[in-house]
Amino acid sequence: MMRQFCLFLMVVMVVSGCVATQPTPRFDFPAGTRVGIINQLESYAIHQNFSEARIRNFKKTVAVSWDIPGYMQSLLARRLKSDARYQVVPITGTNLIPRVIDRISGPAAVIPEAATSLESVAGQHNVDIIIIIKSFRGPTGIMLAKHSFMLEGYGLFTRQFLFFDRAYAYANLAVIVFKTNPLVYIGSGEPTIDTGVLENFELSGNLKNIPPAEMNKLEPIIKKYARQAVEKALNSAHLTH
Repeated sequence: MMRQFCLFLMVVMVVSGCVATQPTPRFDFPAGTRVGIINQLESYAIHQNFSEARIRNFKKTVAVSWDIPGYMQSLLARRLKSDARYQVVPITGTNLIPRVIDRISGPAAVIPEAATSLESVAGQHNVDIIIIIKSFRGPTGIMLAKHSFMLEGYGLFTRQFLFFDRAYAYANLAVIVFKTNPLVYIGSGEPTIDTGVLENFELSGNLKNIPPAEMNKLEPIIKKYARQAVEKALNSAHLTH
C-alpha cells in the first residue's frame, strides 16, 4: 500500500550530495551500543473534518492529556533496555533539526541539511544509533472515490456526507532508525490504520467542539498505533531478537 512510510519503499539516502538507492543494511551491534532518541512528536492531537460542503471543511489542533510523545519514548526506551547491549541516551534540544524525511508519493529521502544535523548530534552525544519519533503527513487508507485522504499527525478524522457523520481514528506516526558514523538508514516503522468507522462515538452538535470525553475515547486506539510503530521500527532495524 502507498502508505507504508519506509517499510516497503526503497529509501533514498542523500549524504554529501550523493544519491544512492540500496537495500536496507543489517548490523550486529555489540554490548555498550549507545542509542540516542530524538522525540519530535507533537503533544496535541489533530481533528480534521471533510464535508461535501467545502465551507464546513476544517483542521484544528486539540489539546489532549494522552502524552503520546512520552508514551512512545518510554516504550521505546523499555524495549531497548531489555537488551543488555543497549544504553539509551535521550537527546533534547533538537527542535531546529530540519525535517528528516521528505515523502511526497514515492521513496523517502533524507535531506542533506538533516543528514548534516544528525551527524553533528551523533558526535555531540557519542551515540552509535539515532532513533527519531515523529509524525508525518500522508495517506491513511481512509478512502474517497478510490483516493486515500491525506492527513497530518494523529487524532480524529470526521467525514460529513449528506445526512451522515462518520468518525475515524488515525495516527501517521513514524519511528525512524539510523546507524551513525557514517549516517545510514537501517529501518523504520509506522502503524497499520484500521479504516473502520468508530463505534459509540458521539458526533451530535458542533463538530468543531468535540467534548473531551469523546476525544479521550481515541487514546487507547492511538496508543495501540504507537506501539505498532515502535515494534515495527525495532524489528525493521533488527535491533530486537
